Amino acid sequence: MMKATVLVIEYERTKSGWKPSSVVAGNSRYDFDWCELDRVLAWHCSGVSGDTGTVYPLGTFCAAPKLCAKLWLAPSVQLTHDGKPITAKEARAFGYQILAEPLAGNPFDDPDGTEDDTEYCVQCEDQHPTERMCDHVQYEEGCGWILGCGAADVDFGATQASLYRMLRMMSPGQLQQLRNNVRDGSPVRDGQRRLEDFSDELEYEARYWPGIAWLASLDGPCPEARALTVGWIWAFQRASWRACQVVPEHMFIRHLPMVELDTWLALDPKDPTQLHEKPLRVELDFKSQTANDLAFLKDPERCHEVILWPNGDSKRSAASCGLTLSVADVRRVSAKAVDIYFGAIIEWNGKHVSEL
Repeated sequence: MMKATVLVIEYERTKSGWKPSSVVAGNSRYDFDWCELDRVLAWHCSGVSGDTGTVYPLGTFCAAPKLCAKLWLAPSVQLTHDGKPITAKEARAFGYQILAEPLAGNPFDDPDGTEDDTEYCVQCEDQHPTERMCDHVQYEEGCGWILGCGAADVDFGATQASLYRMLRMMSPGQLQQLRNNVRDGSPVRDGQRRLEDFSDELEYEARYWPGIAWLASLDGPCPEARALTVGWIWAFQRASWRACQVVPEHMFIRHLPMVELDTWLALDPKDPTQLHEKPLRVELDFKSQTANDLAFLKDPERCHEVILWPNGDSKRSAASCGLTLSVADVRRVSAKAVDIYFGAIIEWNGKHVSEL
C-alpha cells in the first residue's frame, strides 16, 4: 500500500470508464495502465522529480478543446502551462477537466490494482501485466518483451530468419505437420522440435529464440499472424523444392464458369479461414491441353500455385477476373479427384497481396 500522500491523479478514458493514467505521490510519479481483458489496474514508479509536489505542468491535447483527460490536484499543487500558472477554466481549453474530488478514492487502494509493469499486445489490442502476459508476446532475456506475433517491437526479418533455421532442422514430415497445424488453427507446439533436439546447434541456441517464440505465440487467436506464418513456411518449402530439383514445381490453370469464379472473387484476402475451409475439387480425368495440365496430372501434390480464370464463354474482361492463389495442401479424395486447399491470395484483380 502506498504511504506517501497522493497529490495529483490524472484520468484517461477507457472502455470501462475513466481510469487513472498518471499519479503523483510525494515526489514520485507513477504510471497507471488499465488492462481491459485482465480487469487489472497496474501501476509502477516511472520517475522522481523535485518539483512534482508543488507544480503540475500541462501540455495541450491535439483534440482539445474536446474532453481528453480528467485531473484532480491537491490544494498545494499549482497548475502551469508553458511555465505560467493557469486556472481550471484555462485548463479546460487544453483538453482537461479539473475535478473537485478523486473519482474513486486513492488509486493505490483500488481492489483491482497491482504493482506491476505492463506490456501492450498487438493481437489483443490491450495492455497486460507482465506477470499475466498472454501467449502472443514472449520475453527475450536481456532485451524485454520483443518476441512473438503480439510484440509491438518484433523484428519480422530476424523472426523469419530464425524460423527458417528451425525449419532446416525438421524432416519433411515434421515440416508439413507444422504447416498444417498453423494453417488449421491447431496448437503449433506439437509440430515444432524441442530446442534440446538440435544437438549440433545448441551452442548457437539464441539464434532459434525468435522463431521458437513466434511459433509459441501462435497458440492464441491470431488469424493474420497464422496466415503470414503459413506463407513463410510455404516459401521455405518452395525454395527447398527448387534446391532439391527432384520434381519440378508447377502452376495449374483452371477455367471456371463466371458464376463459380465469382464465389472465389468474393473471398476476403485477409481472412485465411475462408481459403482453408473452401477447397477446389479437381477431377483428374480431364484431357491435358498444356504443359501445366500435363505436369499437374503427373504429380498434383507438387502444384504450388493455381490461377482461376473465366472460361471461354465469359463476356467479362479476363484481366479483371483472374485470381492467383498459393497452394497450402493437395489432398487426394479418390483415385480420380483431388482437393486443393489454398494458403493465400497472391494476385487478385491486379492487386497484389504480399503478406497478410
